[in-house]
Amino acid sequence: MIRDRAVLALLAGSAIADWILNRVVSRVGIFIPKTPLMIQVYDLAGTVGRFAGLLTALLAIGFLGGLAVNSWLKRQFALAAALSLVSLLSLWFLFAAPVGWAPMLAHGLSILVVAVFAVRLISLRRLGFALLAASAVMGELYLALPGMYQVFRLAGPPPASIALFAAGEALAVAGAIAFAWECRKAASRRNKAAAMAAAAAFAVAFAANPSLTGILTIWATGYSLYLPAFLYVLAVYGLALALLASAAKGREQTVALALIVAGGFAPQLSPQRMLALASFWLASQNDAAYAAPAEEAQLAAPVAGGEVEPRGAV
Repeated sequence: MIRDRAVLALLAGSAIADWILNRVVSRVGIFIPKTPLMIQVYDLAGTVGRFAGLLTALLAIGFLGGLAVNSWLKRQFALAAALSLVSLLSLWFLFAAPVGWAPMLAHGLSILVVAVFAVRLISLRRLGFALLAASAVMGELYLALPGMYQVFRLAGPPPASIALFAAGEALAVAGAIAFAWECRKAASRRNKAAAMAAAAAFAVAFAANPSLTGILTIWATGYSLYLPAFLYVLAVYGLALALLASAAKGREQTVALALIVAGGFAPQLSPQRMLALASFWLASQNDAAYAAPAEEAQLAAPVAGGEVEPRGAV
């Protein structure tokens, strides 16, 4: 059920709609002079965005709940308990403000789950997602520290916050760049040309108006663009190439990439955190994500009846 294509498509679609409408269009639209017609369109976009946000939250909670059940059935009790608690806490946060120890527990459990998936990603040699998982850990620590200081009544702000944020962003950029190397064989020439166009568009936008580009980037993704600009250009190329290469073959990897983009870095909301967890789980499934055609046959294992099934399928 959790790997059903319709479920994954609905989750990815609602997450991308929530990302575009609530974190980009709604914020940019505030500063644009509007005609009466544009005001109506803006209000409609806000209504659709709120629906997409609620749908994303419910689907993400359900998805993590399904992962928890799947882990219980596989006797992975520690992972199942962590996923169950994260799901329940996220459901609770839809109705109550996350204060006190509850958000600390959610951050700690999320770090535990990400660490489990990161080990799988490293064993599968998926460097890009492994680096993104390390970035997510830095983001969770960055978000947890202020709450920890508040709970223990310590004088703030936490001195490590800036370092954690900077390290997390650097790891995320490195992970996106690593995608370019991982899918270099699976990507077609058209994929590479389109990815280059996306990277060039970002480079032109940054050169033309770095302030506006920076504001839009931090609104959309959470990244501050403190690193040299060429690294972000390479990151855009790597991420675009990975999306195009996996989408051309209908991989679950496409959904994993879409979810990590929609979740952003150091997400403030629990549904966005759950998108990252779902993304890392999907990426940790051994489905020959970026294999070239000749390699796919080697990664497929024969099963009864002479059929071929990808190894690690659930």
